[in-house]
Amino acid sequence: MSDTLTRNRDFIKLMLNTEDKQAYALLSSITDNQLKAIIEICFNLLRIKHNVKDNRIIKNRKNLLSKISNSRTSLSRKRQLVVKNKRTLLKTLKNFRLKLLSLLK
Repeated sequence: MSDTLTRNRDFIKLMLNTEDKQAYALLSSITDNQLKAIIEICFNLLRIKHNVKDNRIIKNRKNLLSKISNSRTSLSRKRQLVVKNKRTLLKTLKNFRLKLLSLLK
C-alpha cells in the first residue's frame, strides 16, 4: 500500500462507512492529501481486473475515473470533478467497499 493511502486510511474508512450526506460533506471539504488518495484509488480501479458485474460498474464510470486519475489534469480540476460528481464517485467507491477496506488493513 502506498504512503498516501496509509496516511489517509482513516479518512477513506470514514468516507466508506458513513451515511451518504456525511460522505458528501467529507468530499466537499477534501484536502490535497485526501484528494491524492482518491486519485490513486480511481487509478487502481481502472487498472485491476474485475469480475463481470464489477466490469459493468467501471465501464459506466470510466470517463469520470479516467479524468480524475489522469496525470495531465491539474489538482484543482480534479478537486472540481470530485466535488461536482461526488454522488457518482461515492457510489462507485461504495460498490468496491469490501475490496478497498481489505487493502487498508
